[in-house]
Amino acid sequence: MIKGISKILKQQGFFSLQLLNKVGVEYQQRTFLLIQAELHKKQKYCFARLNKQNKHFNKQQQKLEDLDDDCQDQIQSENQQQNTENEQHFELSAETFDKILYAIKEKGDSLIDAVRQSDLKDKIENNEIKDKNAFISCLRVLEKCQIQDNPLRERIYQQMKKPDLFDARYSNKELGVIFEYFMQKSQKKLYLIELESFFLQRLDQLEENHIRQIVKVYSQNFKGSVEFYDAVQEKILNIIENTAQNKLTFSDMMNVYLPAFTKANYFNQKMEGYFIRQIEQRLLAEEYQQYFNETILPYVPNILFFFALQFESTQSMHDILLKLIKIHHQKDRNLPLHISKPLNIFLKVYSLFTNKEIDDFFMPAFRYKNMHVQSSKVQEEIQPYLLKFIPKIHLKENHHIDSFNVDFLTHLDGKKIVVEVNGRFHYVHNRYSGVYQIKHTCLEKQGYIIIEIKDYDWYALKENEKELYIAKLLSPFIKKANQFLDQQK
Repeated sequence: MIKGISKILKQQGFFSLQLLNKVGVEYQQRTFLLIQAELHKKQKYCFARLNKQNKHFNKQQQKLEDLDDDCQDQIQSENQQQNTENEQHFELSAETFDKILYAIKEKGDSLIDAVRQSDLKDKIENNEIKDKNAFISCLRVLEKCQIQDNPLRERIYQQMKKPDLFDARYSNKELGVIFEYFMQKSQKKLYLIELESFFLQRLDQLEENHIRQIVKVYSQNFKGSVEFYDAVQEKILNIIENTAQNKLTFSDMMNVYLPAFTKANYFNQKMEGYFIRQIEQRLLAEEYQQYFNETILPYVPNILFFFALQFESTQSMHDILLKLIKIHHQKDRNLPLHISKPLNIFLKVYSLFTNKEIDDFFMPAFRYKNMHVQSSKVQEEIQPYLLKFIPKIHLKENHHIDSFNVDFLTHLDGKKIVVEVNGRFHYVHNRYSGVYQIKHTCLEKQGYIIIEIKDYDWYALKENEKELYIAKLLSPFIKKANQFLDQQK
C-alpha cells in the first residue's frame, strides 16, 4: 500500500491529480474516495480535516455570494483561464498512459472508477495520438477501465488510419492488443473488416486464435476479399504443416473454417484437399464408424454442405456418408432438424448429378420444406412491374422448388422462369456465396431460367426507368416484354 496520497501524486504527475479531481466536483467527495481506497492510514485525521475543510469551503462560498456579479465573473474567468493553461500542457504521450497503467496497478478499482469518471475520453477525441507507443498504451488503459463507447472507438479508428500509425511496425504482443480492442462485441466486429489491409499485411504475426476469430467475422459479413481468403488459407496450411505449431483440432476445422469457406464459396486446391482427407480419414476408419454419433455426427451438417458444394471432387465419399447416417438412424427415421435441412440440399444435388434414386429411408428429409418466407421490401416493390408483363395467375411468389425457395416463379411462353431479388448477403465479391451457388446450379440443371435483380441496382434507378429495366431483363424470354421494347423504339 502506498503510504500517502502526496507521494502518489508526485510519482504519477499532473494527470493522476486531474483524475482524482474528476471523481467529484467537491473536495469532500475526493477525500471520501481516498478514505474508501484506504490511501490514508490515519482515517480519523482525514475526517477531522474533511470537517475543517467543509467549514472553510462554506465560508469561501458565502464570501463569493456576497461579491457583486462583476467580481464573480472575473473569478470564473480566471478559473477558466487556469484550466485552459492546464489543458495546453497536457499531452497524450506514451509516458502519460504508462503512468495511468502504473497507478491502476497500484490502486486498483478505485482509480479505475476515477478514470471512467474523468475526461479521458474527451481528451482522446480532441487530441491526436501520434506516437505508436502512446497508441498501444492508450488501448491498454481503455481496455483495463472498460471504456468501450462507440464514438470513442470511431475516433481512435480514424486516428489509426493515419500513415504514422497504420504503417508502423508492431510486435506480436502489440498486434494482439489492437486486435482485441477492435474485436469488442459492442462494435459488431465490423472494424476488423475495415482494417483488412492492416491485418492482411501482418497476418504472419497473428496467433491462430486471432485467425479463427477473423474468419468467423468474415463468414458472418460476407465481405472478405479474394486476397484475404487466399492469405488466410495459406496461413492455416502453414500452421497445419508445421507440426510444432499445429494446434488445430478437427472440431475447429469443421465448425469454424469449413463453414466459413463453404459460405464464401472459396477454396484453394490445397485447402480443399486437406478437408477431403480429414473427412475421408474419419469416415473410412472403423473406430470412427463405431463411434459415429459421438465423433462425426456433430459435424455432419457442415460436411454435407461441403460435399454439396464440392460434389464433383468427392463423389467416392457420398455413399459412405449416407450409409453411416442410415446405420445410426435405423431405429428412428425422423432425423434431427439440424441434419435434415442440409441433408435435404445434399440429396437434391446427389440425385441430380448421379441420376440415382433416393433411398426410401431418406424420403422424409427429402420432402423437407423450408418455413414460409416473408417478402422483402424491394421484392414487394418489384412485383407490380413484373405483373405488367406476366399475368397474375402465372406469377407465384415465395414458391418452393424442391428444397429451395425462389422469390418469383412463372411458367410462360413454354419456359420455366425464376426471378431472384438478391441482396448483398447473396454475394462474396460479385460471386454467389456457397448456398446460392448450389441453389442456382440445381435449378439450372432442372431447366429453370434464372433472372437476377440486384437490390442495389434497383435502388439506383429512377422511377421512370424501372419499367424499362424489368422489360429488358424479361424480353429474351417473355413475348409481352419484347413487344413493349419494340413500342418504345
